[in-house]
Amino acid sequence: MKRLIFFFLLILVSFTSLKGQSNWREKFKKDLVTIDDGKYHIEEYALITTNDDSYQIKLSAIAPTDLMSRDNFVSFYSTYGTVLILKMFEDYSQDKDFDIKQLDELIGEPDISISFILTNSGLQVKIETDDKVTRQTITWDDYFSNY
Repeated sequence: MKRLIFFFLLILVSFTSLKGQSNWREKFKKDLVTIDDGKYHIEEYALITTNDDSYQIKLSAIAPTDLMSRDNFVSFYSTYGTVLILKMFEDYSQDKDFDIKQLDELIGEPDISISFILTNSGLQVKIETDDKVTRQTITWDDYFSNY
């Protein structure tokens, strides 16, 4: 239940970060997804601050346009991206000073990069930090056999 509440707080924080910005209308009208060479692309940035540290996150995804609809691409990316970030920072989420801000651009290099690479055969999730690269790959048959 705590995770569900935190998930909704994360979404609320994302939208309330638009509140103080004078260009919120432009942000709402701007497409998150671009299409280039027959592939959907999306890339977003966030700054997570805790009591002790701050972390820049780069979250991105790519998928062939013939694999899924644009809506399903956005849904997949936002759901699993949020879940991954929440899981990575669940120890900090109870901190009083835990904060997530959406960034228009990176300030230097990201501390953590999360990439979803979707192909017609399956999905790979790649997580990069300064000292480690982790990849998890699954076929669509195996992915959907869990449901």
